[in-house]
Amino acid sequence: MHYRPPVPSSGGGCGFIALGGILGFCLFMAWLFLSYQGFGVAALVSLFLAGTAWLFVFGITKQMKKKLPTAAHIAVPAVVAILFTVLGPSVGTAMMKSRESDLYAKLTKNDSASGLWISEYEKQIPESFRRKDWRLQWMKARVREGKQAKNAGDLRKVANECADDSDKELLDEAREDAVKALGDMYEDGKKRMSSATGGSSEFPVDNGLREAFGVVLTDLARARDSNVYVSFQNTANLDPPKDFDKMIKEFQRDPQVLVDFPKGNAPVINPGNAFSPSFDNKRRQTFLSAMTESFGQVFDGQLLTLVPLEKGADKKGKLVLEVTSTIVRENDVFLYTSSDTGVKKLVGFLMSFQVEWTFQLMDRNGKVLYKAKPAISKPSDAKFDTGPGDPDWAPYSVMMDSAYYNYSREVTGRFGLVPPPKKDYFVYSNADSAPTPQVKPTP
Repeated sequence: MHYRPPVPSSGGGCGFIALGGILGFCLFMAWLFLSYQGFGVAALVSLFLAGTAWLFVFGITKQMKKKLPTAAHIAVPAVVAILFTVLGPSVGTAMMKSRESDLYAKLTKNDSASGLWISEYEKQIPESFRRKDWRLQWMKARVREGKQAKNAGDLRKVANECADDSDKELLDEAREDAVKALGDMYEDGKKRMSSATGGSSEFPVDNGLREAFGVVLTDLARARDSNVYVSFQNTANLDPPKDFDKMIKEFQRDPQVLVDFPKGNAPVINPGNAFSPSFDNKRRQTFLSAMTESFGQVFDGQLLTLVPLEKGADKKGKLVLEVTSTIVRENDVFLYTSSDTGVKKLVGFLMSFQVEWTFQLMDRNGKVLYKAKPAISKPSDAKFDTGPGDPDWAPYSVMMDSAYYNYSREVTGRFGLVPPPKKDYFVYSNADSAPTPQVKPTP
């Protein structure tokens, strides 16, 4: 009888081959894309890769019903671990350089969206392998998107980020692209202003004002924001004019006046709080609201934003539209009657006054680009209404409301824009009331 050693079973060989192949492929890809980090990472991945190589070889010999020599159990993983550890950094570096080159070419060739530069380039390519100018390409992509969407806010944001960046010289091309795109948008607005005729039939268009405003728009194209500040300077002289006492006594003796004031003591209504700062603030908001609506016909809020400038605030470095009003009392009065009780009755005399207006446009250095000719409004010509409980001085407040509103219409009309609609009469509202909303023009 002869002894025969047992033949190795082939059972499970395919399983080892499959497991080794799948794990080996995954680890090989990991080795390709991670080994650029150095010998430490390459060695760690290579150890696991060596284990999968052993599984694969062991599975083959098992499937062939052969026994893997003892030396091979050690040699196969050792050779794989050493070889892949040594080759890892150079192969990984070459692989990452190739990947970066392909991605960069793909993204630049196709004028890719800015989001792809982040998701496919920045997040997938390590910083040490990125090209220095990839952020320039990203910024330029953002400029293209801002131009396509006609989004002035996004374009200005890109310009500001480029200017503030530590590599601003590198990004200067993108910043100039953004500034040019903003400039084109302002030019379109200027053309729409020039073609606007809605306000010119009522108010003469001032070409000097438009020219000065063109300088402002050129500035805004390169500015960090779209703000044009509006400053209000207001003075009032409510002292009685010369010979006023003599004149008022004559009015007090008028037969019509003596009906309600037989003693000849009909009063001149005191101005009360009608000219106080709290009411002025409300009127200024009305002025700004009216102008904002009119400028909105040709410039959206991201291209031009009117911002109130607080009294005493520094004007340096700001584009400023300065509106000045001077209230001058006239040597005249008119009758103020009320029907609150159901019977028309004289309340007293309202002093007559006029408002002298002017405005000027100043650049960031305080240079006057344009100064308007003085304009005079006579608020006493306004039609107004007061209600029960309103103070006696309410008519003065209403007259000033009308003066601010009407001058805002005139200013926008001088630009050639469509001013807010005329008002046939005005109603008293207290200082805390919100400005009356303006009707937005139909696009």
